Amino acid sequence: CALPIYLNWLIENTLNYQKNFNGHNLNAIIGFTAQKDMMKKHSVQATDFVNDLVQNVAGGIVSTGGADSQAWALASFLARAQYDYKGKYLLSAAIRSDGSSRFGKNNRWGYFPSVSVGWRIISEDFMRNLPWVSNLKLRASYGISGNFSIGNYEHIAMLKYNQYVLGTGEGSLVSGLRPSQISNDDLGWEKTRMYNVGLDIGLFDERLTFEFDMYQSNTYDLLLDVPIPQITGFSDMRKNIGEVRNRGVEFTIGTHHNWSGFRWDASFNIAANRNKVLKLGPEDAPIITSAGVSHAYFKTEVGQPIGNYFLLVQDGVFKNQAELDAYPHFSNAKVGDFKFVDVDGNGEMDLDDDRAIVGNYMPKFTYGFMSSFAYKGIDLSFNLQGVQGNKILNLQRRYIANMEGNVNSMVIALDRFQSVENPGNGQVNRANRKSTGNNSRTSTWHLEDGSYLRMQNITLGYTLPKNFVQKFGLTSLRLYFSGQNLFTITNYSGYNPEVSNYNSNGSLTPGVDYGSYPLSKTYSFGLNVSF
Repeated sequence: CALPIYLNWLIENTLNYQKNFNGHNLNAIIGFTAQKDMMKKHSVQATDFVNDLVQNVAGGIVSTGGADSQAWALASFLARAQYDYKGKYLLSAAIRSDGSSRFGKNNRWGYFPSVSVGWRIISEDFMRNLPWVSNLKLRASYGISGNFSIGNYEHIAMLKYNQYVLGTGEGSLVSGLRPSQISNDDLGWEKTRMYNVGLDIGLFDERLTFEFDMYQSNTYDLLLDVPIPQITGFSDMRKNIGEVRNRGVEFTIGTHHNWSGFRWDASFNIAANRNKVLKLGPEDAPIITSAGVSHAYFKTEVGQPIGNYFLLVQDGVFKNQAELDAYPHFSNAKVGDFKFVDVDGNGEMDLDDDRAIVGNYMPKFTYGFMSSFAYKGIDLSFNLQGVQGNKILNLQRRYIANMEGNVNSMVIALDRFQSVENPGNGQVNRANRKSTGNNSRTSTWHLEDGSYLRMQNITLGYTLPKNFVQKFGLTSLRLYFSGQNLFTITNYSGYNPEVSNYNSNGSLTPGVDYGSYPLSKTYSFGLNVSF
């Protein structure tokens, strides 16, 4: 049994000032906040219960136990001022200083300023000559934000319980402590410097609206697990290193109509982001990381997006002995095994030198469409969401598409190589209980297109007439049906193309599906009653 205790307290103190004079409006605030999160847990485990009469550890033999205690704290000072003149010219400026217990003593505090400006052009006198323009606003912003989302105590040289062999014979196993990580007193905030320019347009009394944004964000002093020489006794340590740039555009078009009681609202949005690594420490050496699976590697290097897949390139199967003899291959490769590209062109296959950058989890663009209708008490709304142009490393294929017959296989097994006369579709390796030719190594065979279009939700409702429900003493009565995740259009063979990052070295190993749980379809019937 375990008895965890969680405590999180937050205190906020703010002072506000407001002033309005001759069209000038000022709102200012200063404050101090503090937060602390604590967790304590004690556990004990017992076995060999005689029966179920005593339903606690006293009814068995206590075999092991443990305890864990963690805490983090955050202190913040902040100030903000907002100003506008007659609603035409808008200005907002803020600064905050945050100190986190998760960082080293030399770099614990971070300082984060921001400023934004806006010009409501529609409020200018010269816009009166354009009555068909109902809104026109230009805006821009700049700011720095911080990230402290790492584990507790990662800046401290921690010790861990371990057992050692001392001497020989009985009692040679003794208990002791060993270092579990290297200290870093300079570990500090990961920071993002962001610029944004936007334009809002409304036409024909907001029947047609446009929103357009361009942005650039530079994230620097990234909190990454960086490989270090193993002569230190460790393979990696948490450091602030490098700089990554994101540039993108976002565009939204909307329409709003009301014809004799029929109301229609709709909007379509599309966004594209491009990611590029600018710096990676003093030598700009690439960072090659693994998802903890056989040769499932990622490469992060200057000039490329972060977390590229770095894999062997599968190029079909060897269809006959002549093809095998004429093409570079691994020494244990047989006819019917995978053919891999000799990336470095030296005429020999090598698991390390013949890997290549073969894609990324980041999509080319994302999009969505939302719409709602209402007429005489009937309402219908739905939301579609899509992603285009990303890749997913589907490591489930190591089991369900390995042709080893140890688990149920995907239907692509029907297209496998069976003989020289029957080579299948030329892409699926032969059936073989013990894989040869490195067929089981992670390669582009495990990489799939992650594009999809999903019906996120849909709702159909009917509101009964007021003169009818008032007879029963009600103000309103609405019946509705809703569904979530009703369908997903995708070529991805896994359960869910919207996979989360693999829990290994954070964002350096994104887009891995190693058994993600499928999304559930949800159907709801409801009744809204107001008295």
